[in-house]
Amino acid sequence: MNIVELRPGQRIAHYRIIDKLGQGGMAAVYKAADLKLGRTVALKLLDLGTEIDDDTRARFIREARLAARLNHPGIATIYEINEADGLGFISMECVEGWTLKQALVEEGPLELKRFFQVARAISEALAEAHRHKIVHRDLKLANVMETPRGEVKVMDFGIAKTFGEEGGFHGDEITGSGITLGTVEYM
Repeated sequence: MNIVELRPGQRIAHYRIIDKLGQGGMAAVYKAADLKLGRTVALKLLDLGTEIDDDTRARFIREARLAARLNHPGIATIYEINEADGLGFISMECVEGWTLKQALVEEGPLELKRFFQVARAISEALAEAHRHKIVHRDLKLANVMETPRGEVKVMDFGIAKTFGEEGGFHGDEITGSGITLGTVEYM
């Protein structure tokens, strides 16, 4: 699968790329200026070229739809999903700060008080997702951000699933039976 590589100054729809923030297995994430609304966003970009399969496209759309259902201070806000110039993109809140993975590498183990604050914030965000019948399924240190003000945000609902009244999960057709998605070290 082709990962999108853009340079600062390039434009996608009404967004101007500022910098690359990271890259996952299916998409790259860029910091961008929303030229219509005058704010900074994170753009998760997926190359919609010929190499993309229907399942990957469906997971990308599903991620945006599920995360967009959630309005909680502990979950990154989704603004838009769209396509332009052969790229699919999710525009979302740009969370300034660091991942918990970065914090542990740079600072070592969290002090007990901070650990409980972070754990509580993550639990509250996940509880909100569960109230909307959404299970994250890829919670890991790299998918949790902390801001300089101490706010904690859960990110990346790329392999999330919904569950119904019967307690069964919905979305198996997207992740596929017998296919393992996610981060092995956290399973």
